[in-house]
Amino acid sequence: MTTDEGDVQGTHLFAKILAGNLSKSLSTDLLVDQTSILMIGGQDTTSNTMAFALIELARHPALQASLRAELLDAGADTANGFDSLPLLNAVIKETLRFYPAEPISEKVALVDLAVPLSKPVTLKDGRVVNELFVRKGQYIGCEFGAYQRTTSRWGPKPEEFNPYRWIEDQVGQEGETMASSPYSSLLSFANGPHVCLGSPPL
Repeated sequence: MTTDEGDVQGTHLFAKILAGNLSKSLSTDLLVDQTSILMIGGQDTTSNTMAFALIELARHPALQASLRAELLDAGADTANGFDSLPLLNAVIKETLRFYPAEPISEKVALVDLAVPLSKPVTLKDGRVVNELFVRKGQYIGCEFGAYQRTTSRWGPKPEEFNPYRWIEDQVGQEGETMASSPYSSLLSFANGPHVCLGSPPL
């Protein structure tokens, strides 16, 4: 992974951590600690997502049979990667949409700010607002599960588990503004400087 000159080779996560630490700003002990956190941190989210996918495949035997046929047809040839398996990709995306591993993300405002709304909202007292005012130190919760079940963004019947929405292009039929996300507009991996390290490559 490293050479005498300090070069780091490889594209996996640990190579990236070492590449970012060529100046030795982190001690070996700290790097080892980070490694254990990364290994434990992604364990439950990954296993839960896989469990939910298996539950849905058990609930939908026809879908399970179609996915099995796609995988058998692909055989051991992985040269084209998972991108050559549209139904498998659709099942993964739909599982992440329907069962976000982290259903809510909380952030703390570092400064006072006004958050613009995409559409005006009428309050109980009749006032119409176009932005929300947030004070420094207040918590802001982003509900991934609610966003990922909006009809305007995810097409007809967002409350149903339907991987074919990804294949039949039913996503975003009404032109809803897409969320900024590293993976198919799903917020399952969040975004920005704190994006999940396990998110698929762009």
